[in-house]
Amino acid sequence: MQKDNIYEHTETYPVRVYHCGTNGCITLPALADFLQEIASVHAEHLGYSRSRLLDEGRIWVLARLYFLMNRLPGFQEPMTLHTIARGRDKYHAFRDFELLDADGKELGRATSSWLHMDIASRSMTPLDESLMKAVPEGINPGLLDFPSRSLPRLREAGYETNLRARRFDEDMNGHVNNAKLVSLCLESVPDDVWDKHSAVGLDIGFRSEGHRGEKIVSACSEQPSDPENAFCAKGGRRMLHAVRREGQDLCRAVSYWR
Repeated sequence: MQKDNIYEHTETYPVRVYHCGTNGCITLPALADFLQEIASVHAEHLGYSRSRLLDEGRIWVLARLYFLMNRLPGFQEPMTLHTIARGRDKYHAFRDFELLDADGKELGRATSSWLHMDIASRSMTPLDESLMKAVPEGINPGLLDFPSRSLPRLREAGYETNLRARRFDEDMNGHVNNAKLVSLCLESVPDDVWDKHSAVGLDIGFRSEGHRGEKIVSACSEQPSDPENAFCAKGGRRMLHAVRREGQDLCRAVSYWR
């Protein structure tokens, strides 16, 4: 459903059985998939579809994603996603999301930044004039702000899991998909955290491309409780993450548990 404002777009999706974890609620990787989906749909409406960009030798890649949920919707529950093209700078486009239940109550919010990448060089490139017209100028006030300027590096891992990127982890851009990296980040979280808490949020920054067959390490450690942090003040826990290939961070993240 298209709103009157071309920079906003809304879609409603059902939560399927394959979106849910053992608690019967949607998982964070599935949420990341939905956010990617509505962003792609809205981009088509704004005139900078994937097919158009490919013809010009360019693609969009997700640079950072932060979302925090008040409640995780369950199996067969409808979920309405509302997205807003928030603004841009020379290299990035910024997009926010609001997630609502069937009664219009807010399930959660998200914000994201996207890079414009040249396919041949695999390097970021400035937004051209036509793309600038499709995204509001400047960086407008949004629904949610990134909690920090950058994500911290995980220096000492409390938990590690050795993995290998699979063929079906790759997407149409020829690298491990961002939602798959969300899943890989969470793989090393210990059972005692999973058993007593639910993952309700994530702040993840994507730093390098991964490809099928590569040996990778999912690593994490718990962050100290911070009384000045609103989430920790309500009894939440935070984990610091990295997914690494030969010591290089493919992504860094902080997960939020309630």
